[in-house]
Amino acid sequence: MKKILLAATAVLAITSCSQNEEFEAPSQKAEIGFNTAVTRATVLITDNFSEFKVYGYAHEGAFDVATTAKPIVDGSYEKKESAWSEKNAKKFYWPSEGNVTFFAYSPIGETGTVYTAPTTYPGTPTIDYVVNDVIASQSDFVVTQKTGNGVENKDGIALGFKHALTQIAFKLKGSDKDVDYSVTGLVLKGIKNSGTYNWSTAEWLPKDGAKDYTIEMKDAAATTFKGDAAAVELIGNDKVLMLIPQAPASSTIDVTYTATKDEVVIFTGTKTVNVPVDKWEVGRRVIFTIALTPGNEMTITGSLDGNDWTDKNPQPGELE
Repeated sequence: MKKILLAATAVLAITSCSQNEEFEAPSQKAEIGFNTAVTRATVLITDNFSEFKVYGYAHEGAFDVATTAKPIVDGSYEKKESAWSEKNAKKFYWPSEGNVTFFAYSPIGETGTVYTAPTTYPGTPTIDYVVNDVIASQSDFVVTQKTGNGVENKDGIALGFKHALTQIAFKLKGSDKDVDYSVTGLVLKGIKNSGTYNWSTAEWLPKDGAKDYTIEMKDAAATTFKGDAAAVELIGNDKVLMLIPQAPASSTIDVTYTATKDEVVIFTGTKTVNVPVDKWEVGRRVIFTIALTPGNEMTITGSLDGNDWTDKNPQPGELE
């Protein structure tokens, strides 16, 4: 990573989702019923996973090689008292032969979310998604794809949702143990905020256009710290971002802070560091650890001013 006035490190990702719980949904004979399993990040947990949108296509054999498919499911499901039901009381039924492949996502109804069905086969759907400008309102957008049939799944098919975005978090620390630091501003700049997700590749194609995201620092526990303290992570829905996976080629992080030593301010202002261009992956957590420098350190040297001694001759009777 190129350093610009600020020492910073990026720790990449590394944590996968582990929570996996089941919801039971009632089913009728030959009716398509759903069980759901969802994996979540810190912003969205299983307890508040309350809705999903699902589409289903009937076909022979495997979906990725099927030359024809018929859409038979278009439903919006919600959870009430631990039971899942279609919001408009729609019912969907298994075909007597063949398979059904489901494509689902959550949450639903957000501005900029547009599902596009396959137009030719073999083919898979895509979905356009726009990240909310307000960090605290960003969703943990999840998706799933699952194939079943009316024999093996007559009692319900389990849709296991997975994270589709990249979670971005920050840690702060000081680089000099004798300096006190106070951070008042943190901005992630030049991030693509929308893209198209393709179920066939499980990848995003980011769209043009970029946004800056300002992390609220007023109530952050890590705003003031000593240089010898361990790196402290910023936590909370207004400090952890859910973003489109991308390679942030021209993105930067601006940090505004004050460095003080022995009650004397040695730096106050904003410094900038480039974000590594490493690709952000689907369902991964990226932690940026930012080490703040204290300012311009004094460099003190010494040298002799000339190489000759200057003689002084004392007068008679004088002692020097």
